[in-house]
Amino acid sequence: MNKVVLSAHASNDVAAVLEYTLEKWGEGQALAYSALIKGALVVVASNPARGRSLKGRPDILAFPIRRAGQPARHALFYRIQADGSVVVLRLLHDAMDLALHLP
Repeated sequence: MNKVVLSAHASNDVAAVLEYTLEKWGEGQALAYSALIKGALVVVASNPARGRSLKGRPDILAFPIRRAGQPARHALFYRIQADGSVVVLRLLHDAMDLALHLP
């Protein structure tokens, strides 16, 4: 399994998403969404090439976070380093403008 590092932006994104989920839908849903995010990080660590390249940004991959039977609303955006490790740049909602939020 490859090493996964969250950037400061990604760490803040995860905290904000979980805080919003807790406030809007309660503790149970926040815990469930936290588990989905952790599961996505494990998948990315196990197989970094599984993400899809962004149009015009082949250096950045996206991996959707989805619940069974529901479309993904968030995605992890990351780069694979030369040593195989993964740097997660952001966790963004599908309504966000990627050009504004990705380096």
